[in-house]
Amino acid sequence: MSAAAVRPFRPYRIRRAARLLVIDEHDRLLLFRFTFGRREPFWATAGGECDPGESFDAAARRELREETGLDFAPGPVIAARGNDFVTATGEPVTADERYFRIHVPACEIAVHGHTGPLLLAAPDVPALDVAVARVALEDLAAGCDIVLGVAHDALPYLVAMPRPDDELIALAASGFTGGVLQTFGDRGLTLGMLAHHRRLVTAGDARAFALDPLTPPDLAALLR
Repeated sequence: MSAAAVRPFRPYRIRRAARLLVIDEHDRLLLFRFTFGRREPFWATAGGECDPGESFDAAARRELREETGLDFAPGPVIAARGNDFVTATGEPVTADERYFRIHVPACEIAVHGHTGPLLLAAPDVPALDVAVARVALEDLAAGCDIVLGVAHDALPYLVAMPRPDDELIALAASGFTGGVLQTFGDRGLTLGMLAHHRRLVTAGDARAFALDPLTPPDLAALLR
């Protein structure tokens, strides 16, 4: 091998970061879902890269304040982690991360300042299919007040609305535990229903389809 073919080794930049395990009084862990380009979506804790010269604990408190609006002392480091990965901007780095556990009071996700469409997923939904989200947004653009994706036992896995509305958000939250179709129907809202054929793969899906008031009666009878 010629000397010209040998590439000198250049270590990756060390990316120092504080990661936050934000846990509320109901033992719920705060996670953010990220989608970058063609990458598979992934979930991550709160936190981020330290500023130049910033300590890990200072970065933890700053990131908590910036990402949640809460201001709590991070406490001691509970874990450290290092690995090589590629950032969202395509830079290969070597991670040097410190983890902090931060206990906070029960909180709800704030949407003030957000003016666009809102997609609310049920707590037990691990990820939202992009195709389903796109259909929901198209239905909202077509004039629906609310778009529902109904899963097993007629409980919704997704509620979409064209803009944040405190009353509708409260209704959606209660709807995840039952009665959402009747609740929205009684208020005279125009409902959009995500196509059931996308989800009709289990007995639970069949029951949900049968309970849908928009399902043709002759088809519903076959599914009960």
